[in-house]
Amino acid sequence: MERKVYFLAILATLFALSVFGQGGTGTLKAVVKNVDNGETLPFVPVLLEQGGTQVRSGVTDINGVVEIKPINPGQYDVVAKFIGFGPVKISGVIISGGKLTELDIQLKPTSQDLPVVEIIYEPPLIDDYVGTTKTRQEIVNLPTRNINSVAATTAGVTQGDEGDGVNVRGSRDDATFYFIDGVKVRGSINIPQSGIEQIQVITGGVPAMYGDLTGGVISITTRGPSTQHMGGVEYATSELFDKYGYNLLGFNGTGPIVTKKMADGSRRAVLGYFFAGELLSQRDPDPSAVGNWKIKDDVLASIQNNPLRPGPLGSGTVQNAEYLGPDAFENIKYKPNTQARRASVTAKIDIKPSKTTSVTIGGQFDYFNRRLYSYTNSLLNSDNNGERVDYTYRAYAKFTQQLGKEDDGASDDKSASAIKNVFYTLQVDYTKNTAVQQSSQHQDRVFDYGYMGKFSTFKTPIYNYQLDTINGQLLPAYYQVGFRDTLYTFEKSDVNPVPSNYTQRYYDLNNGFVTGNYENFFQSTTRWWFIKWWSG
Repeated sequence: MERKVYFLAILATLFALSVFGQGGTGTLKAVVKNVDNGETLPFVPVLLEQGGTQVRSGVTDINGVVEIKPINPGQYDVVAKFIGFGPVKISGVIISGGKLTELDIQLKPTSQDLPVVEIIYEPPLIDDYVGTTKTRQEIVNLPTRNINSVAATTAGVTQGDEGDGVNVRGSRDDATFYFIDGVKVRGSINIPQSGIEQIQVITGGVPAMYGDLTGGVISITTRGPSTQHMGGVEYATSELFDKYGYNLLGFNGTGPIVTKKMADGSRRAVLGYFFAGELLSQRDPDPSAVGNWKIKDDVLASIQNNPLRPGPLGSGTVQNAEYLGPDAFENIKYKPNTQARRASVTAKIDIKPSKTTSVTIGGQFDYFNRRLYSYTNSLLNSDNNGERVDYTYRAYAKFTQQLGKEDDGASDDKSASAIKNVFYTLQVDYTKNTAVQQSSQHQDRVFDYGYMGKFSTFKTPIYNYQLDTINGQLLPAYYQVGFRDTLYTFEKSDVNPVPSNYTQRYYDLNNGFVTGNYENFFQSTTRWWFIKWWSG
């Protein structure tokens, strides 16, 4: 009795693990029938192939139904072969993570050895959830590389502008959950386009395994290793056609590292690799259709070197920028000082010691450095646009084991394994995301922000003539009661040269000495506006 209880407990645990593991894998359910009379066919081998190599297999039960799982998301060919029937191959079957894909396979009886009949798979019009799955081929054909923009092509998903967050059925953009290879995303979702196998967008009927959410789900599956060594390099630029400075370098590679020879002479990859990366540089990631007005470089340099002039009434100072006319400005095609640089890499290693066991180790890295556009700064002060730097590191390891022997119909022993379609998945992941917003010039040197130079105050004692008791006698004398500022000098610094020039110019116009006011610390910090000039 105790053994039965333990056995049931183990089965319940494995079932729970298998359900949890389906978040990153899919299931194929096929019904095989005789095309002439519509009867189901038992004990028919059904093979799942990718790139001409068999990756999974199963045999129909007494009702002509077979379920094959777990299957990594992607596109596969499904082949059914049975004695006395012509073989059939359904090409381009899309397997999505956490989803059951159903097929109806029709075999035609024949006494001849016929070639395989190939059928092109067409996704069903009505799915078990509301949304869509974008395959690698569809993503490549879209005029965008941004994941959110790809998702925005789905009905019910809206986006304000290229690269912005998405709103699923009116929800806020932060109500959308992202997953990469079954790992919930924290930080950047950017992945090289050549590293994406498929993007699954769920806008309604969200499966319970994704947790509690009010928006939608965008689940991204990265490509896995191939059975053959392949790779590619791409380069795209707009330098010859516009001023936006778009330059992209992409690369990828895949193939087996260790292979094992099978009984039929073919080789199965035991250890394989895949990697993909992109390097992106843009002068203006979001250009305007009407251009941007800015001060001419030579005019700006003149103002920065000589920012002030004497007041027209013979006292005080006036900013030279107040005398700028229309000829001092120009319209350019791109926003000044809004350049962006990005580097992203994804990699994966698959280890398959047996047909029923696999280990996947993968990860992504994304670095994004861009200058922040400021409409206020764009006309005269774009050099001081802020900088934002984002880093995202993500790594995971996944172990999957299918219990029982995988049946491909080659064995005559139909009961070789009593346990079928039971598997468990163990997964661990680590993510680190950092974001820094700073001055590109000063970065983390906090004492350089706003520093213009050294101010020195010269003081002299202050005396009052008064009476005081000395040795018991009341005597008049001069007694020191404090100090008075006599001179307040400035020594320019090169840390922030432009705002320092304002202060230096003020002193130059007054021969290094200011009378009447602005001659001590209190007056300069409360009324001397250009000392507080922002330097980035």
